[in-house]
Amino acid sequence: MNRRYYVLGVFLVVIGLLAVAIFASSVQAMPVAQDATATPAAEEEATAEPAEEPTAAPTEEAAPAE
Repeated sequence: MNRRYYVLGVFLVVIGLLAVAIFASSVQAMPVAQDATATPAAEEEATAEPAEEPTAAPTEEAAPAE
């Protein structure tokens, strides 16, 4: 009787692995959906180079001595 459960377990594991493989291949074949809310201006802004950072204000040490 124990052998029957062993065979059933192996069968279920094989079926599960097969289902995972089929699901993974179908997900890989799907095209990636683009965000419909993104506007061309927002995409351009996201890909634009960042503006230069403002330089730090001179500190007391860097200030000329009076």
